[in-house]
Amino acid sequence: MWSGPRNLSTAMMRAWENRPDTSVVDEPFYAYYLAKTNRPDPLANETLKAGSTDWQTVVNDLTTPPPNGMVYHKHITTHIFPNDSLEWLTHSPGMKHVFLIREPERVVASFTQLFNENDLDELVDHVGFHQQLRIFKHVQEQTSDTPLVIDSTRFLSNPKQHLEKVCEALNIPFLPAMLSWPKGARDSDGVWGSHWYKSVNESTEFGPPPKKTPELNTQQQEAAARCRDAYEYLLGFS
Repeated sequence: MWSGPRNLSTAMMRAWENRPDTSVVDEPFYAYYLAKTNRPDPLANETLKAGSTDWQTVVNDLTTPPPNGMVYHKHITTHIFPNDSLEWLTHSPGMKHVFLIREPERVVASFTQLFNENDLDELVDHVGFHQQLRIFKHVQEQTSDTPLVIDSTRFLSNPKQHLEKVCEALNIPFLPAMLSWPKGARDSDGVWGSHWYKSVNESTEFGPPPKKTPELNTQQQEAAARCRDAYEYLLGFS
């Protein structure tokens, strides 16, 4: 599952981990990303110690077939750099890709609640929608198949319908267990979860779709506008 930052990625991970036949991997490239950027993210040192900072090691782990059951990979496009190879995405039998998108205005509004507005250039130019679009096109071109795209606002209007669609595409049964989960953290959560997952840890199901359109200042509006074309392109496949 390829998601930009500030989306439903952790709640979606909860849904899949609540399946008895599925284990999850939480943001496997995060330590690699921090090692390359030296960003002072919360719990950065702990993340660097807990995860691998070697790109090839992470790829090897992700492309090793599981001994049984399914594995759900939660990826944030922030952690993939523009010059990182994408060849591994289509060289592992059985690996399928789904893309989780959100309106850029909502992403920008949420992003700047937690990060400095000076980081908006990174959201727009390095990652977010443009990097997500690069990954989508690579998978589409290499497999001659169009990956599934999920718009988070549409998803929240009917989670069951959307999860059924994903399961059908993956040729697996939909399980009602995906629609709710127990409160609390998971052993599979990254060490950063104690900072970032507080609201998700209090949840037991997907919430309602957002109603209000966020109010953005000029800088935020410009950042969202620069993401709009990529978002619209991906939305056309949802």
